[in-house]
Amino acid sequence: MPGRTLYDRDVASVSALQKLRFFPLALTGGEGCRLIDDRGRRLLDLSAAWGAASLGYGHPAIRRKVDAALRSQAGASILSSTSLEAVTLAERLLEIVPGESEWRV
Repeated sequence: MPGRTLYDRDVASVSALQKLRFFPLALTGGEGCRLIDDRGRRLLDLSAAWGAASLGYGHPAIRRKVDAALRSQAGASILSSTSLEAVTLAERLLEIVPGESEWRV
């Protein structure tokens, strides 16, 4: 679609049902606390997007963990089986929960 901006392409092809946009902005990436738009500008992210609000964009430690998990996936769900990663995370979360109750994650 030569000559059309990413935002124009979005308007033409993606439903407006779940969009809440106050101005045209087309993003191609993010790094740390900055967003990168389709013109290459690095913008300070003050939007507090869901995941990025607590994790930032592309944090090296998170990327390493995600990459390691993708290299050796034990399964798509813990509904039908368990996995070392799921149990380890649950145990770690339970270690930091105060109190003496028998908590479950």
